[in-house]
Amino acid sequence: MKRYLCTMLLLVPALSFALTPVTIYSASINYTAHTVTVVGSGFCTGALPAVTFNTTRLKVTSTCSLSVVMASLPVQAAGSYRLIIANTSGASATFYVTYGAVGPQGPQGFTGATGATGATGSQGPVGLTGAQGATGAAGPQGPAGTNGTNGTNGINGTNGTGFNFRNAFDPTATYAINDVATYGGSTYLANVANGPNTLTPDANTSAWVVLAQQGATGAVGADGAIGPQGPIGIGLPGAAGATGAQGLAGTNGTNGINGAVGAQGAQGIPGTNGTNGTGFNPRGLWNSATSYAVNDVVSYASKGITYNVNLTFGSAGSVVGTITTDGTIGVLNVANMVSWNLTVTDHGTNSTILTQANSAFSSGTFNTGNLPNQDFSATSTALLFNYGAGDAGSWSVAGASGQLCFTSYSNCFGPVSFGTWNINGDGQSTYSGASGSQAVGTGGAVIASGTSTYVATAPVAAGTVPGTLPWVMMAQAGTNGTSGAQGVQGIEGLPGMTGLTGATGFTGATGPTGATGVAGPAGPVHGYTGTPLGAFPFPLSSGNNNFLISLTTSPGMLSPGIYMITTTTTVSNSSSVYSGEMAQCFIAMSGGTTGWWTSPATTATVPVAFGTPNADGSWSVPNTQGFAIITTNAVVTVTQGAQVMLDCGASGGGLAAVNTSLQAIPITALN
Repeated sequence: MKRYLCTMLLLVPALSFALTPVTIYSASINYTAHTVTVVGSGFCTGALPAVTFNTTRLKVTSTCSLSVVMASLPVQAAGSYRLIIANTSGASATFYVTYGAVGPQGPQGFTGATGATGATGSQGPVGLTGAQGATGAAGPQGPAGTNGTNGTNGINGTNGTGFNFRNAFDPTATYAINDVATYGGSTYLANVANGPNTLTPDANTSAWVVLAQQGATGAVGADGAIGPQGPIGIGLPGAAGATGAQGLAGTNGTNGINGAVGAQGAQGIPGTNGTNGTGFNPRGLWNSATSYAVNDVVSYASKGITYNVNLTFGSAGSVVGTITTDGTIGVLNVANMVSWNLTVTDHGTNSTILTQANSAFSSGTFNTGNLPNQDFSATSTALLFNYGAGDAGSWSVAGASGQLCFTSYSNCFGPVSFGTWNINGDGQSTYSGASGSQAVGTGGAVIASGTSTYVATAPVAAGTVPGTLPWVMMAQAGTNGTSGAQGVQGIEGLPGMTGLTGATGFTGATGPTGATGVAGPAGPVHGYTGTPLGAFPFPLSSGNNNFLISLTTSPGMLSPGIYMITTTTTVSNSSSVYSGEMAQCFIAMSGGTTGWWTSPATTATVPVAFGTPNADGSWSVPNTQGFAIITTNAVVTVTQGAQVMLDCGASGGGLAAVNTSLQAIPITALN
């Protein structure tokens, strides 16, 4: 049974005083040289800063620097300590540092991971609005009062780096970097100065990149129906009735009397300069061989692959249908599975259909779910499961009506088999043994989609496909236009008057062609220019029963909106461990209007602890612990009353979370 340990997050507003702020990104301890090195900003403002470790003032040994300070650190007892740095302008910052036990002549400890980016100072308060003057009494036919003098405008904040919209593309014009123009229904951004031009933006890819792709053209409206033939009349055609006279226009209502002008309010206090916005760096089409930096922007057209599944197992079990991935070739994770439609049977007449609407993919190792493995992979023509990978892995797709499972351990019904469990609640398992690498699906039909735009929210390794973190979508490919309206029915022919045989009535006119569908709307564009709400370090004790730690906000602590949540967790194998263990963390949200939501999990393997084996096969307590850092990011849409949680677990009981921090950054939309 999983036990939960919850710690409430205290959101601390950023300081906005008129002094040089101090921000601490990370701190590392050299146990050999007995020094502590701190990285951040605002440290040295004319003289060396004061460094306090818990209650002890340390001696600064580095030179004057805004971003790095080093100080002598006497030997301390193992534990968590408060580190305070104060500069000479009166600003200070606090950071929590874990000091590990130092063994006699032990090896140097691993360098701690760089801390999360410090919070940006909040914007100064807006000047107070002057009180509105009371309405004066209206005099009999008196002259209008003189307008009050306008108050002086507050000082404008510094402009952030933005775009300059230049309307439709003009081949005779010159364009600067960050000029935006439209052409052919799409929107383009100039990444170099150019013009006059002989090439249009869609052909001049070295100077222009796509910001928003044109939506597809709507379908042509259907032809109007042919009007019915007029009846055969007798005599001459009758005259058409006269058009009725137009009704008289209604009398306009009397205008109300204007109120008297109120007194001018007092001038507001000028606001402080705004924080500079973060600009984007357009990089054109995504290249799998290129690595990307934060705020790089690329265009990418995803190509999914659909595989045909047709497997039999047990005496009468089978699975038939399709699985569609996002086009990833190589080792897969559950996020690569886009859609599926599988008819699963455990005996002749008992079957169910599993789709992405009623079931979900998952993976695990050693009877522990929600852990990635290397067993499920894809080529351009086949889906494969490797039963001999040696990591005791499993994959399954399961819903309320049953489960399909592939395993190389006892996770489902194993060992080393594939089949079904509990179809329509019958409590039965039907499976066959397996070995080596076997095909799950074949065929590989490529399904292309429109071109979308993505922004990197963190450094991106080469080969990371847009659509997976840290890529976040800026502008989605436009949807198809709506169909044109149906044509109007033709006019019926006029009947003739009684008398001689009249002429045949006129054939109704053909209805007009439907209007062209409107262009698809441009996708949303979000910029990461929000102010961080604060970084929250927590010294923590270890959990138990394979559970590490859980942090949660109280309901309503985060206002509704979109946030970039970043967490960093330090995990240690604090007991005698004979092999490396895995730990993973994910961000979740509960309550509000959306219910339960989780991000993809982030996993790390903690190195082997340096214990010694005993004669009876047990292990002694290690002299030196192994450490691993788990960083988890997610873009979370927080609804009214929702709670945000960081949840970490482990594959064994020998791990402990020794320190973690969480940062919430509001995301501001650009359009």
